[in-house]
Amino acid sequence: MYIFLVLLVISVIIFLLWLNAKREGKSTIISNKYAYISLGVAIISLGGWVGLSTTPTNNNASSDTSVSSKNEETPSSSSNSVGKNATDSKSNKDSSSEEPNDNHIIDTLTDEQRSTYNSNMSNSLEEDKNFANQGKEEFNWSLYTDKIIADRNTGLVAYVNEAFINLGNSDKKIVANYIQTFAKGELALMDISVPGTDFIYLNIHYGNDRIGHSKAFAMNEFKWK
Repeated sequence: MYIFLVLLVISVIIFLLWLNAKREGKSTIISNKYAYISLGVAIISLGGWVGLSTTPTNNNASSDTSVSSKNEETPSSSSNSVGKNATDSKSNKDSSSEEPNDNHIIDTLTDEQRSTYNSNMSNSLEEDKNFANQGKEEFNWSLYTDKIIADRNTGLVAYVNEAFINLGNSDKKIVANYIQTFAKGELALMDISVPGTDFIYLNIHYGNDRIGHSKAFAMNEFKWK
């Protein structure tokens, strides 16, 4: 548990040092590559730390349920009703997860912020493509992406190419998660944080077709057509 916390602190410090140097226009030994990697490590470490810290609670809940089950000789009609309601609730949640049901960070950008954000992403994407073409594999995700924009109506949209279409769903998800981390990093450079979630809701387009999108309750997971 504590190793995740240590990794989180170190990664955040590295990213903030790089971010501060970028803002002040100073040179830094921390490259864009390692800054983005640090951001990714911070996100993963935060998830691992939170997951481990909540595990005892889940185990206790499981133990309590087991004890309660042993003390009851027969299930009552009320327990059957609760089970049915729980199933109905899960069904409703699954169906609603296909589309976002709240406003996401992209929706809060002003027109000026959106224009600056799109320009910054375009420039940074080209830079990452150059790194990929130089053989830096951690930037290979950019070669599957033609354009990333924040649209007033659609939100964050990544326009992908044919190479992306030929990937399996698991590899598509990896590329999409890289795009989300990239987009979050560009927001950070504008002093805009992502509240409530580690990932930004993302739409994936191939030409004029929407071929995938984040799930509303797990934005790092995707639904593909």
